[in-house]
Amino acid sequence: MSTYLIAEHKDGQIKRVSLEILSECLRQGTTPTCLLLGTGNLEAASQELGKFGASKVVVLESSELASFTNEGAVNALYGYLSKQSPSVVLTGGGWWGK
Repeated sequence: MSTYLIAEHKDGQIKRVSLEILSECLRQGTTPTCLLLGTGNLEAASQELGKFGASKVVVLESSELASFTNEGAVNALYGYLSKQSPSVVLTGGGWWGK
């Protein structure tokens, strides 16, 4: 089973809800692939996910994500996930997940 977590972040910091979902997945024995969307340096956000137990972080960068829009995010996610055949895609109930 392939599980993916869309990790919300702002200014290089992972949102708490994403860390909570990651922690719960790991507690239940599932290691999700974490997806970071954006442009620029997302290294700090990627490292933060690693500190919380993420073993695989994929950064989806696109010029469409320079000023975040739903269309740009969906295009980036579809472009990647359509090639992965995920079983589960998780995201938090924050502004992105609503």
